[in-house]
Amino acid sequence: MSNSPEQSQAYNDEIDLADLIRALWQGKWLVIGVTLATLALGIAYLVIAPKSYTASLNILALPNSQADVYIELHEAQLIATDKQSLLALFVEDLKTQTQSVNGLGLSIASVTPTQSRLSFSTQAPGQPTETVADALELAHRNVNQQLELNFSRHSDKLARNNTNAIEALDLERLQKIAIFTFNQNQQVATLKEQVKLARLLSIEKGALSSLTGFKALKVYEQGYLALEKEIELIQSRKVEDFIPDLARIEFSQAELLKNKEVKRVEMMLAKTPIGTDQFAAAVYNLDTLVYKNNTKTSLILALSIVLGGMLGIFVLLIRNVLIKQD
Repeated sequence: MSNSPEQSQAYNDEIDLADLIRALWQGKWLVIGVTLATLALGIAYLVIAPKSYTASLNILALPNSQADVYIELHEAQLIATDKQSLLALFVEDLKTQTQSVNGLGLSIASVTPTQSRLSFSTQAPGQPTETVADALELAHRNVNQQLELNFSRHSDKLARNNTNAIEALDLERLQKIAIFTFNQNQQVATLKEQVKLARLLSIEKGALSSLTGFKALKVYEQGYLALEKEIELIQSRKVEDFIPDLARIEFSQAELLKNKEVKRVEMMLAKTPIGTDQFAAAVYNLDTLVYKNNTKTSLILALSIVLGGMLGIFVLLIRNVLIKQD
């Protein structure tokens, strides 16, 4: 009884599969050899290729024991010096100052209001620690300058006896205003008397002389309508417009008041470590740097084995085909 075409095809497939398994078994050392060769290439790459690490460092806000010295300065609302603001200033300044640092790849991600994390790339653990330390110290110095807000530049302008100088300027200002007001009221009082006289004489508008041409009119002869308008004009005059010297007085007074405020702030600053070697805007410890290896060692070795096995099988199949043809 003859076999059907389907049965013959299944039989041939079984023979081919058996031949393939037998060929693989016979050529196993070739496949293993090629796999070991690619694995060796992968290991060589890992040894020769430069290592890549990412270092991370926690930057913490000041503890209460250090931040409490800024309470008075912070409550004066002259500058935000609570520990969260100090940390934010420190991190922001570090970002700005380290943008030009080559090879570090600095990045800072805020985690909480009291903690931030600094990350940077490096070739080997410990290598860029000194550079990062310089960057952090640089940020310390710049935050220091920000906190001082250039108050120190006003020191040479602080006038002696500010209180007496301010009082003297205020007295001068009041005297000038009093003189202006007195003269203004006197003019208005005189004109009101003339208005009464003009109304008694029923002179509404300016009268003309019976002589040919005009003569010098007496004040009441101008008419009470014109006099009342003149009164309104005098009363509308502002002291600032007629005493230019007031601007100088007010400017000098404002400068003295500002200097007095600067002096008060400088006294507050003197109670803090700002401007000294003990100043700190954040807390960090370079010895706690955590390094993470960016090289995918396991992945490279696994790919070397898989690619080596596939390449070995491919070489084996090619070899068997060539043998059969011969």
